[in-house]
Amino acid sequence: MHRKQLRRLAGALVAASIGAVALAGPAGAANTRLVYVGNPGGTAATAEGYGYLDNYTAASAGRLTAVDIQVRNDGGQSLVHASLYGGSTADAKPFNPLFPPPAGQALAAGQTFAGVFVTSGTGVSCAITPDALGLSCDLGSFSGNSAKSIRVIIQTAAAGGTYSNWFSTYLNEGNTTGTNQDNFYAVGSYSTVARSCSGTNSDAGWFLGGNKVTLASLDCGTGTKGSLSSRNALGTAGGLGTMTISGPVDCTAIGYTCYGDTVTASILGGTAVPGGLQWDITWYGTNRMSGAIHFLDTYNGKKGTYDVIPFTKKFQCSARLTTNCWTLIEASKATASPLWFHAIFITSNNGKGGGFL
Repeated sequence: MHRKQLRRLAGALVAASIGAVALAGPAGAANTRLVYVGNPGGTAATAEGYGYLDNYTAASAGRLTAVDIQVRNDGGQSLVHASLYGGSTADAKPFNPLFPPPAGQALAAGQTFAGVFVTSGTGVSCAITPDALGLSCDLGSFSGNSAKSIRVIIQTAAAGGTYSNWFSTYLNEGNTTGTNQDNFYAVGSYSTVARSCSGTNSDAGWFLGGNKVTLASLDCGTGTKGSLSSRNALGTAGGLGTMTISGPVDCTAIGYTCYGDTVTASILGGTAVPGGLQWDITWYGTNRMSGAIHFLDTYNGKKGTYDVIPFTKKFQCSARLTTNCWTLIEASKATASPLWFHAIFITSNNGKGGGFL
């Protein structure tokens, strides 16, 4: 794909929540090795070897996003040495003039690198520059038809928008300009949206290992306000957390009268949340609530796919009862405007939460 075509394609993707673009060198140019860099499991490398990065995890503005990058030797020859670069480190590297880097900064303005981890392969070592603007990975050697992958964690910009980044791979021919050097690039973009009472009021982000998940909507004084957190810190690998506040909770199938909006949690891909998941919800427009209902990801309207947590003494959390219980309930006075009811309850995993009257 030529640069003129790339510009047209990039313009068509600006409005997408996650986009990816490919970049190719001048017509007739070709690297001497078949190396792929881009999404894990992406299309086999060609002599141009340009890849896509469209697997950024969801993130609200100012949160962390993660992207997995695979470098793969699709040829039968072994590679003595390869390196991967990002941000200011990639910008500063010399390149083969037949394979110029993509236009713009490798790391779009407003972002920094927050972490880098090896997810597959051996002999890989990575480092982030002290200013968090550059990244380099010594990938070591590759046997024929082998691959290595890393996960890069990026601190997104405080302002919502679409951000394009690119990464480069250099081979052992040497990091000097010249027509013998092989350069490969992967380009992609993602979009973030700031939480807003007049627009999107959900939250999403990647959380590093050793940290708790903490997600929250804004308090708009109307509707339903929610926040979610893991009771314990995540394991070394970290993970993705998302929280969405959507339309009214529908409890008619199980015989309850629900109130307010649905709060949906998705943390660690639906697996058990370390220490349980804490739901902190405020319902506006009422100062009474009989309890909370937790709909599991497998909810189908039948018993066993949802949990009922009445706001009674029996269901208050204790040393014996640590999940599907509540820790706090409080309500506004009848003269308050608006009325509100606030509760904190604990479940063992994800799903949807709401209150019933």
